[in-house]
Amino acid sequence: MDQKGECGKMSLERRGKVSAETHARGFVLSIDTIAASLVLSLFLITLLQISGTSINGMARESAQSEKMLLLAAASEALVKNRNAATPALGSAHYNAGKMRVESNVLDRSLLEKARPAHTGKYFVSAVFERTEHGRDYFFSSQGKNCISAERFVLIEPGRAKAVIGVVLCEK
Repeated sequence: MDQKGECGKMSLERRGKVSAETHARGFVLSIDTIAASLVLSLFLITLLQISGTSINGMARESAQSEKMLLLAAASEALVKNRNAATPALGSAHYNAGKMRVESNVLDRSLLEKARPAHTGKYFVSAVFERTEHGRDYFFSSQGKNCISAERFVLIEPGRAKAVIGVVLCEK
């Protein structure tokens, strides 16, 4: 019985040591798991913030590109089309002899009648002629986040060489 009892005691002691070692190992493994989870979580949060920032940047660039394309279209329309109802979107000179509108030749009388022209969320807020003294505005109105483009043109009467500017703003 002593042997069994001693064997029983030894196995209980050994079990206690093994159990204590297992608990210590389990505790260390739990801390390692928590630390790894925290590092992984921080990495994922950082990755999401970076991708969110780049998506916001791309959205802003897309809006700016849209505005620049519309400005290019508006300045192109101004010098290549004739629109008596909305001269800000078309003030090309009509040549009665050739029976057609002349590109890059503007009609001053039509330009002087021009007013702001709305095109969706943007509008042509100003058209000006750049001179050696500054800018002479045909019309001008206030807007926000404005951009402008300039073009070389001829202005009737007299086919005077000029630089015309178009200003596009957000509503």
